[in-house]
Amino acid sequence: MSDAAQRDAAWLRLRARAEVLLRNRSPEDAEAIQPQVDEILHEVEVQRAELEIQNEELRAAEERLGRAQRRYFSLFDRSPVGVFVLRPDGTVEEVNSTARAWLSLPDRTAYAMTLAQLLRVPETRVQSWLEFFKHHATVAATLHVQVGRPDGELLDLELIGAQAEALGDGQALRTLICATNLTELRARERELARSEVRYRQLFQSSRDAILLLDEHFTIVDLNAAAIALMPGREEPLIGLPITELTARELVPIIENEVAVRSRRWVAQPFDFLLRRTTGAPAICEAMVFPLDLPDGPVAQVVMRDVTERRRAEAERERWARRLDVANRLEAVARLARGVAHEVNNVLAALMGHLDGLPVVGAARRLTEEEFVSMRSALLRGRDVARGLLDFAGESTSSRARFDLSAVVDDAASLVRQAGRGLVRVTVNRPERPLYVLADRSEISRALIDVCTRAISAMPDGGVLGVTVAVIERPPAPGQTATEHYRVDISDTGDPLSPEECATVFDPFVSGGRMGLSLVWGAVKRASGTVRVDAGTPGTIVSVELPAAPPQAPVTAEGPGGRDAAAETALAIFLVDDDDLPRNAMTRMLTRRGYRVRPFTGAEPALTALASGDRPDVFVTDVRMPGMDGIELTRRVLALPNPPPVLLISGDSEVDVARELGVRRGVGMLSKPFGHDEFAQAVRPLLNPPG
Repeated sequence: MSDAAQRDAAWLRLRARAEVLLRNRSPEDAEAIQPQVDEILHEVEVQRAELEIQNEELRAAEERLGRAQRRYFSLFDRSPVGVFVLRPDGTVEEVNSTARAWLSLPDRTAYAMTLAQLLRVPETRVQSWLEFFKHHATVAATLHVQVGRPDGELLDLELIGAQAEALGDGQALRTLICATNLTELRARERELARSEVRYRQLFQSSRDAILLLDEHFTIVDLNAAAIALMPGREEPLIGLPITELTARELVPIIENEVAVRSRRWVAQPFDFLLRRTTGAPAICEAMVFPLDLPDGPVAQVVMRDVTERRRAEAERERWARRLDVANRLEAVARLARGVAHEVNNVLAALMGHLDGLPVVGAARRLTEEEFVSMRSALLRGRDVARGLLDFAGESTSSRARFDLSAVVDDAASLVRQAGRGLVRVTVNRPERPLYVLADRSEISRALIDVCTRAISAMPDGGVLGVTVAVIERPPAPGQTATEHYRVDISDTGDPLSPEECATVFDPFVSGGRMGLSLVWGAVKRASGTVRVDAGTPGTIVSVELPAAPPQAPVTAEGPGGRDAAAETALAIFLVDDDDLPRNAMTRMLTRRGYRVRPFTGAEPALTALASGDRPDVFVTDVRMPGMDGIELTRRVLALPNPPPVLLISGDSEVDVARELGVRRGVGMLSKPFGHDEFAQAVRPLLNPPG
């Protein structure tokens, strides 16, 4: 019996005793029993007070129990873990709201089924698991099952069992099953596994070498490209300090990049040298990315071999500089072309006036010696202007017979200015014409190119020597001895090495005296040879050309039967927009007996031709504003019964050759010219061969 029940029974006994005493008392006994009644009343009050206290304690206990029950059911129902309570017979007694939501079960239903039936999984598997943890209470046993929901979704559940303690009320033991929903976790694990596979595939298939370094700059991982970047290394690279592969200066660079990358989004590439066991260092471009991995922070170094790219960039830069020099030289060449054109116009005017003067005139007091001297000076100026055109690459591109001595003198005259007074240019050649059959402009440019390269090899000054020698080569069978002319160009700069001499004509090698492929081509097209030898000191470039065959003598009678004297009575249309050379040529040809009709442009001349007037020779300048000489020639040749056309120019014959080609009845004459050159140019037009 409990303490409260015992106290209630004692209180009832006291009350019954008091009632008996009160019924049986007599008046004379009232005083005698009064103390007993007071004692009983006192005990009654004490018992009543104790009873009130006990009732308060009982109400407090019941309230605490109610709160505990409410808290239990709240935790039971609202737990994120699914909870199943099993009866001793193995059937499900209670399921919390979390598990009901997973399985789409109705609320507060008498399930009357086993856990396996509720989860729709094999009974034997669940039963063997329950038996295991009942007999091994100290072992944490889990069971993984896949449960199908009514909507078709599969749930991955992990079950953990526990045996409930006895409450002392005679009730049998219950089994508590806690279930954790691992569906999302398993999905994340599968996605993580797929991501890991993708990462490894990308990591290993990347064309860039990737290294992962720990805080001690030790390699913790690397891909196949990184291994291939370091051939010849047989030791494992994982666990090797990065300083074993590269210079130690790379470590502070990586530290700085990691620190800077934490404050910016864009990684900056940098170059470093990678040491290979094969001996050849590789230039690598790298970028550093700091990473926070579960095992700790690492630095990811992405690098690629850019040795060939850097070499290509350097080569491109070198060619860009050469292109810049070529552009500047082209500008100089255009300037030289314009200067030569203007000089030739002035010289043409002077030549025309000079050729129109008598050899000895009383009024002018011009002696024959003065006349010859003035004419020689004008011819010398013409050669200088032609040298400028040769330098500009604007002269006629064709093989012709010319004096090599004159070309050597012109080249030496032009390159003297390139020496800036520090280089002395000497010329030693025979005092007679040395005729060769070649492209005059190509040979002139080749000699100028060799001379300018030799001068550039003497930045502190020196001597540039040009020597022309006549050589007799052994004759071929059935031929006489062949005469050759060799031009030796020597300098006093640092000599070329034997290896440089062997590659001096390589078109892909340039700088200094190197890159003479254009010289080699020009000489070969002239049936000559060129060689380079190291001198003591300096370098010697030897150009050898065969002599031209003898030229047939020119008779007074042309091939067509017309003599030279009859040509002076010809009617000539002369078209030139420049007054100075037009007036001078008109005066010169008129004094020689030609009937000259000058025109200031193409339109007046075409108007005269359209009226039916036909000259014996139509002479026109090439460069004119509006309609130039080439277009005018086309118009003239398109007329019925056109006259022969002689084009004159102080600039270039290249445009004429390119635009008109080789046409019958068209000739070309360069300014300045005298009467004799004019007559030689007109004669084949009047007496065409065949």
